[in-house]
Amino acid sequence: MILITGGAGQLATEFQRFFKKNSIDFLAPNKLELDITDFDKVRDYILKNDADLVINCAAYNLVDKAEEEKDSAYMINAYAVENLAKICRERKIEFVTYSTDFVFDGTKGSEYIEEDEINPISVYGRSKALGERLALEENRRTFIFRVSWVFGEEGKNFIEQVKTWANTRESIKIATDQISSPTSTKDIVEITWKILNLRDRDYGIYHLSGSGETSRYEQGKYILERVGYAGNILEGRCLDFTSYDIRPKYSKLSSRKIENILRIKIPNWRSRVDEYLKVGKTYLVTGGAGFIGANFVKYMLEKHEDIKLVVLDKLTYAGNLGTIREELKDSRVSFVKGDICNRELVENIFMQYDIDYVVNFAAESHVDRSIENPGIFLETNILGTQNLMEVAKTFWTVGKDSNGYPIYKEGKKFHHVSTDEVYGSLSKDWDIPKELILDEAVAKIATGRKNLQTYGEKMFTESTPLDPRSPYSASKTASDMIVMAYGETYKFPFNITRCSNNYGPYHFPEKLIPLIIKNILAGKKLPVYGKGDNVRDWLYVMDHCKGIDMVISNAKPHEIYNIGGFNEEQNINIVKLTIDTIARIMRQEPKYQAVLSTDLANINYDLITYVQDRLGHDARYAIDPTKVVTELGWYPETPFTEGIEATIRWYLDNQGWIEEVSFGNYEDYYKKIYNNK
Repeated sequence: MILITGGAGQLATEFQRFFKKNSIDFLAPNKLELDITDFDKVRDYILKNDADLVINCAAYNLVDKAEEEKDSAYMINAYAVENLAKICRERKIEFVTYSTDFVFDGTKGSEYIEEDEINPISVYGRSKALGERLALEENRRTFIFRVSWVFGEEGKNFIEQVKTWANTRESIKIATDQISSPTSTKDIVEITWKILNLRDRDYGIYHLSGSGETSRYEQGKYILERVGYAGNILEGRCLDFTSYDIRPKYSKLSSRKIENILRIKIPNWRSRVDEYLKVGKTYLVTGGAGFIGANFVKYMLEKHEDIKLVVLDKLTYAGNLGTIREELKDSRVSFVKGDICNRELVENIFMQYDIDYVVNFAAESHVDRSIENPGIFLETNILGTQNLMEVAKTFWTVGKDSNGYPIYKEGKKFHHVSTDEVYGSLSKDWDIPKELILDEAVAKIATGRKNLQTYGEKMFTESTPLDPRSPYSASKTASDMIVMAYGETYKFPFNITRCSNNYGPYHFPEKLIPLIIKNILAGKKLPVYGKGDNVRDWLYVMDHCKGIDMVISNAKPHEIYNIGGFNEEQNINIVKLTIDTIARIMRQEPKYQAVLSTDLANINYDLITYVQDRLGHDARYAIDPTKVVTELGWYPETPFTEGIEATIRWYLDNQGWIEEVSFGNYEDYYKKIYNNK
């Protein structure tokens, strides 16, 4: 049993939230239930409840008032701490307590480390310093965490004070002559717990503060900008607000000791303030270094200013950090290498970031690979998806309703990116396509699309029965169904989008279009399955990203949307159009001939070679996106002829990226799949 003192404060409240999520037993009495200055009562309480760890969050932290109430400050911050440490020693249990950057005088001029000499200049600082010394003398199994400028979801803090000023004042003056780092209670709690759970842990003093430093003025200005304050923000000094010159001017704590021990980087204070204020949204983008995921990252950073993207990618053959190299330099992006099947890793992400949306791109996605090795598809696409949802459910749940269903935090959603292949195969009714006539309601919105065609009477709608035909599509179908099951069983907030074949920049060269482009430039044969008459619906990747964004932002939970391209075409015609487009560009713009490894004259249909058809090759896919068009106003804006030329030009201009991803295992795989067919 863990005892948390000061149970009503913002740090103790954060501990309670954390322990509840992790099913850890605790008691958190408030001051009325347990006054830590009543030494005998504290002893009886600890013995009665058989506490095996004490975390002291109680403190006297009214800096100015402490100058007038010295006895109270010393009693709570020093002598009560000594008593708690003594009882813990007698019980042979560990003791955790929190101190402050105010134990330093602020004259060093650089970050304070744990070994620096303390020299407090206020009663508050001196009382905390004495509490440190007495605790360490009384109990060698003591952890002391010095923290600075703490803020959390409960209690009073500087952020709440600034928000109050913003609502009541036409001008606000804030001190510029006090510098430290704001620290989130989330970071304090999570890091404390990690330290406590180290196998080889050292007792003593640790500095724990948010990364980055700021003045109170800059912090206040940052908060006011985020809440849309339109008044004047004035520079002041600490003595403008108090008659006591007792605050250290520079008291930034160095957290390098903790960061080195745990091999972590404590988040920047700005990101934690944004989470606190709920400014913008925080997205967990799984598979964000892959083709569609990386393009989504690029799209979102361009479209939205106030967002945070946490990219999780295992960096398998199709995931490449080079694809998002520039985006990783953006302060709005954090990258985590890892597997969505790793429960602990995903939990740590949710602990570190207040995730609003999970956008699940992570998947094994190539049909040929699924035929060769179906097991990995089941693990990633099914179990990985379930793991993500289970962690999200745990962290988003705040209680239960009267029927026992979970109640979730507002504004949370799990977006699952799926495929049209879950529907199986459509019949190909005509060898020569017919005009596709759009529904009147769709035509009014999709005004930019003309000369559309189709190869069959029917198209996939959201009500089409699921009928997968390959290990890949079966694994995606199963993942769709487990997502829907969570929605039904737990009322879990989700959306599913099912897309047609994507194409565009950064596509790994195992898929049809990038493979064709790469082979044409090298003068290699172009492997085409069967007769090349299989029909696919082609969707430009940035159109897809826009659709996902609109569904996340605007769709009701539990809705499923088909996102298609209005671009039905036979594979052989795709190959021929790509050959023709590259040949034309090479003739019209000779500078591009520098990337050729063959003569321009060789770029013709003779490169096409027909290979043995894929096992279970579906005849036709075609998506009807009527629902997403009419409900959300999205439509695929890019005609295929424009999109394919833009894609080809991107590949011509980015040969370095092609070389970076096309090596080793990819070349071996290519030979295995195509050379013997």
